[in-house]
Amino acid sequence: MDDPIGTIRVRPTASTEPRRFKDCDGDTWTESEPGMLRLTKCAGDRNQYTGIEDSIEDVQMEHGPLTEIRPDVGADLRKARPPDPRAGTEAAGGGRRMSMEDQCAPYRAKLKAEPFASIVPNRRPEVKLHAGVGLAKLAVGYSTGSGARGGEIYGRTADGWELLYCVESGTQFADLPWNREGSG
Repeated sequence: MDDPIGTIRVRPTASTEPRRFKDCDGDTWTESEPGMLRLTKCAGDRNQYTGIEDSIEDVQMEHGPLTEIRPDVGADLRKARPPDPRAGTEAAGGGRRMSMEDQCAPYRAKLKAEPFASIVPNRRPEVKLHAGVGLAKLAVGYSTGSGARGGEIYGRTADGWELLYCVESGTQFADLPWNREGSG
């Protein structure tokens, strides 16, 4: 069956569970039947609209692009992260500046289904999705005059998210991991 939205590239969490989406306003919509959405949760204090139904096309036209909610993304990312060899040591945060990994951790659950994503804690929004790894590298490696912004780059695999690069803020251009690999 074709996806009526056409831009959603994630699988539902279960074949019997209806798909859920967030719109640009932060409202949550649930697919009530193919091509139809029901407003199940309003952001803010507009709860009087909860329960209305509309076609997917009309919801997109009135509320902007929809993002499918996939509650298992956080679990995918926890599996993708290699264990931190510094865990339990003074370097893990005992009074020192937080590592880029620790700064990015609260935002990992926001990753969606695009092929690449970047997390940059000092940018709004912190999580951005990218069609290509080059754009993700630009987002993390963007020079602010004192080195790279810093952040993490993830690639989507069949098994979930895989950490590709972690860049500390202030890293110089020549020291970026993809430049050291020679794939700049």
